[in-house]
Amino acid sequence: MLEGPEGQLVELALALGKERSVLRAQQGARDGLRARALQKGLPPNYQSPYGMKWEDDRLVPDSNYELACDIWRMGLEGETQWGIAKRLTQRGVSTPGGKRVWKGTTIGKILSNRAYAGTVEALKTEAVEPRRRSKTTYGKTSSRLRPTEERIKLEGLVSRPVVTEDEFQWVQERRRFNQRFASKNTRNRDYLLKGIIKCVLCGRVYTGVCRKSLAYYYCRGRAKTDWGAEKCPAGKLNAPELEEAVFGTVSGFLNDPEIYLGEMGRRQALHRDTIESLTRELQALEGRSREERETEANILRLAARHNFSEEVLEQELNLTQVRQRWIAERRELLSRRITDLETRFVDPETMNILHQRLQDRLAGATGQDRRFVLEAVGATILAQGDGSWELELLVPRAVSTETQEPQIVNTGPRLGWGFC
Repeated sequence: MLEGPEGQLVELALALGKERSVLRAQQGARDGLRARALQKGLPPNYQSPYGMKWEDDRLVPDSNYELACDIWRMGLEGETQWGIAKRLTQRGVSTPGGKRVWKGTTIGKILSNRAYAGTVEALKTEAVEPRRRSKTTYGKTSSRLRPTEERIKLEGLVSRPVVTEDEFQWVQERRRFNQRFASKNTRNRDYLLKGIIKCVLCGRVYTGVCRKSLAYYYCRGRAKTDWGAEKCPAGKLNAPELEEAVFGTVSGFLNDPEIYLGEMGRRQALHRDTIESLTRELQALEGRSREERETEANILRLAARHNFSEEVLEQELNLTQVRQRWIAERRELLSRRITDLETRFVDPETMNILHQRLQDRLAGATGQDRRFVLEAVGATILAQGDGSWELELLVPRAVSTETQEPQIVNTGPRLGWGFC
């Protein structure tokens, strides 16, 4: 070898050549794997999902297939990954690696594998530069998951899929929901009750906050206020416990036909009786209005026949006009109330449609579904400041739309629902 600067140049050239040859080999391997998936329709490797095995280039059930189906059944029921792992450990079932204790991450890998829905995803990962190198290496020595749209999807390789694509997508949404609302995840969680908890002590609303890895709702009146104003003494509320209790209460209200449908029927009868009462009053006012107009006409006729003073005539006419204005305002008010009550009236068929729609949303996987139900029933939580609370609900109704599909909105009066 040459010494000095010339030798260093030779060593650098050899190192660069070696690096390029390695990169060419890696790229060739990647191209070969992609060609195998795109041209032959076969996976780059024959790694088997839990409960299946490769046989003649097809995934067929093995001895653990029924257990894999059981795991997906629990996932479709909304069970969390760690909840499923705990149940399997209690049953004494061995893990895919032959161990006794199941982990939530193992269940997550099973529930995120699209092969159970009949589609084998090829090239799910790609090599990337590491964020930090622990050794003096070079090249893409780390890997990451590719976005779903960049993966190659191979169809027809699974003989007996466990779930449908729609069920697979539902479980993915549910897993994201469970992760977001896990008791450990407080900083990135959604506070679904934010803005609908009202403090009885100061009248302000509660907001969500994380304190020492725990999620709470606390009154805004506890924060810094104007100079000289006292802070609200209301205590904080544990977010997971409060949300669980509120959603359980709303679920019980919607799922119990004796409560929900019975209350709806009672409200309908009350609306009907109220409309009839207001209609009778409106008819009576119309009669009084005719009488006042006749009285005014008689006063004018008498004034034309007899010599009344202008002061007496003006006084009588003013009294009549005051009564007429009051009758007109009262009639307008009653008409608006009757129109509003008629709008709130829901026929039994529409009532059942709204009931089922709310139940479906309540069982949904997303936080938007639960927030929708809370807003539909007009949920308002009255926090007493000592940790106790009361829940007020509105009876949902429908309004007509261009598509004739009933849309859920809120209406009064409120239903008192005391809980703590």
